Amino acid sequence: MVIIAYCFASNESGKGPSIWDVKSHKGEIAYQQTGDVACDSYHKYTEDVQMLVRLGVSHYRFSIAWSRVMADGTLHTINSKGIEYYNNLIDELLGNNIQPMVTLYHWDLPQALQDIGGWQNDKIIEYFNDYARLCYSSFGDRVSYTNSLNFYKKQKKKMFSSDIDQKSLTAYFSGTLWFIFINFIPFCNLSGIFFIRSNFGSRSMKPL
Repeated sequence: MVIIAYCFASNESGKGPSIWDVKSHKGEIAYQQTGDVACDSYHKYTEDVQMLVRLGVSHYRFSIAWSRVMADGTLHTINSKGIEYYNNLIDELLGNNIQPMVTLYHWDLPQALQDIGGWQNDKIIEYFNDYARLCYSSFGDRVSYTNSLNFYKKQKKKMFSSDIDQKSLTAYFSGTLWFIFINFIPFCNLSGIFFIRSNFGSRSMKPL
């Protein structure tokens, strides 16, 4: 199995900015790096899949960028080009006998949702549920393995024990708001899982 988190092409084809796009463009990442290009799988996914074939890979785990399929994180800005990209990637994988394994959220919240409180806003549960619905209506017929939130337990532990991780997120969270943050995330997770199982059955929800 191969795991990848970055497509990227952060400002192309209708993608909205995420919190990490904004953070990196402020020069807050080591060596002034950004995710504007990264491994460039957005443009080179067919080449990537052929490399996987040569490696004999059977499963490929990747993350969907919320702001690529919903530019501001809501149903008002559904991005058909972003959905097309992931459909093309999934079809390319399956056409080469590689099973896609999809992570819905890899800690790259759309900046527009951060601007209205992000994980501190209880409406994030509704927004995440809408996002999960869009993803599963678009991709769920071909994806058998799904992860809702990437390494949630590990991330939660880091937030309370690691000064380094806390410092990296101080632009977004502080003080007692950590408590609110880690309580809204489980509700998002559960609402997404409930929708998936209710509408697509267990075949589409085999957790990673």
